[in-house]
Amino acid sequence: MSPARSQVVIVGAGPTGLMAACQLARFGVDFRIIDSKSGPTRESRALVVQARALEVYQQLGIADRAIERGYIMPAMNIHANGKRRARVPLGDIGGPLNPFPFLLVLEQSQNEELLYEHLRSLGHDVTWNCEFTGLTQSDTQVTVTFQGADGASETTEADYLIAADGASSPIRRALDIPFGGGTYNERFYVADLQIEGDIPHTEGSIFFAKEGFALALPMDGEKHFRLVGAVPKYADTETPTFDDVRRDLDPIFQRSLTFGEPNWFSSYTVHHRCVENFQSGRVFFAGDAAHIHSPAGGQGMNTGLLDAQNLAWKLALVARGSAQPSLLETYNEERLPFAQRLLQTTDRAFQAGLSRNPLLVFLRLRVFPNLIRLGMRFGGTRRLFFDTISQIGITHRGHSLAVNHGTQQDRLRAGDRFPAFEVEVQRKACSTVGLIRDPGFHVIDFAPPGRTRQNAQACAATAKDLNVPLTYKEAICLDAEWREDVEGRTYLVRPDMYVGLASTALTQEQLLDYFSSALQIEC
Repeated sequence: MSPARSQVVIVGAGPTGLMAACQLARFGVDFRIIDSKSGPTRESRALVVQARALEVYQQLGIADRAIERGYIMPAMNIHANGKRRARVPLGDIGGPLNPFPFLLVLEQSQNEELLYEHLRSLGHDVTWNCEFTGLTQSDTQVTVTFQGADGASETTEADYLIAADGASSPIRRALDIPFGGGTYNERFYVADLQIEGDIPHTEGSIFFAKEGFALALPMDGEKHFRLVGAVPKYADTETPTFDDVRRDLDPIFQRSLTFGEPNWFSSYTVHHRCVENFQSGRVFFAGDAAHIHSPAGGQGMNTGLLDAQNLAWKLALVARGSAQPSLLETYNEERLPFAQRLLQTTDRAFQAGLSRNPLLVFLRLRVFPNLIRLGMRFGGTRRLFFDTISQIGITHRGHSLAVNHGTQQDRLRAGDRFPAFEVEVQRKACSTVGLIRDPGFHVIDFAPPGRTRQNAQACAATAKDLNVPLTYKEAICLDAEWREDVEGRTYLVRPDMYVGLASTALTQEQLLDYFSSALQIEC
């Protein structure tokens, strides 16, 4: 009996694997997704969904459902030695130009459930209780073996394999891929519980003290919090309990609080590691299988979701025969540098928050809170903070898939995320987000009337010549913030909402050259 066959196999049905499956389904790619669990996780784990991830959810049509299930955190309070030193408003920190200018508290289990529901609505499902056992790969395919719930072995052949199988990644180990980095000496805990007393019950709080730190984030339910901190040195570091942690909380919080028994308590070590390449032959690593870092900034789950979005559309083009396999090399080119920068920044922030060095303790307790309080008074600082933590500010400028024609000095260039603002299309007002939602490439044209006709003809001819989904929209910018920047420009927006080609005078030759040279699409 011949092995089963799929274009893509995904191992791991956490947020990263489910996002990859949903994206591949949008493009009609044949795939199989497996997981050793019996279903979506029931543990809360990751807690924050950032604005960029919500934009991807909007692309799938599930952003509203995510917001309904979650909680928009209005502010984060910074305490030092028991006193509140700063309050950072978060409810609309991204400003009016972003459709999701906030931090959404939505635990990982809810994200997995949401993505799983969407995947099933598209006619696909996960093979649960199915464990990866091995793989071989050649120049033309990957052969993957599994063990099902009944203990029987199964083999599937595929063109490509996505390893979204977590930090311990059996696939990464099977391929003997180095996972360079290290592990923090401290052990950390996470607890979901009720907290009574003098603490903001609808806002997040971080408490700094000489003895350590504690982070309290509001969750569903009255006075229900996620509490995170370092396990005390005196505790049994292998199997600590909440009682071990409880006695260390008073000197950190320095206020009258009553802690309920946790609904969930776990301890863990924190690693900072990254693969050297997100691709190994026909295998691609995404999410925690590719990079793990400290929880500072709530970046982990969000980074995995964006890994999956970046990879999926490229796999889809190659799977349908529209692009050469060399296009897949740009996945590593675009995602590895960001993962490495994220590793460095979260590592520095985490070390500064934990260090017992007297200078760093002084900065943490006396200087840092005041800098935050003063900095957040300025719009530019708030915007920079939001763009960084939300991952809105990620750019691929200078990479292979970013081509400018006369727009090298513009504010909006090839490689940038296409911004959200109001436009008029066919005499109707709408957001740019709606124009680039469908799977495929989108030409958004802000050129004068005479040139738009020429551009429309160029796009129509290109779409006819190529086996790629390509739409064309003539638009008028209605937003004063962006009007001068985009007038006279035409943008080819990639399926992942990044500008691939920006031009002051678009021609069919520019489009064909982009698709053939940058995207390796046969023209």
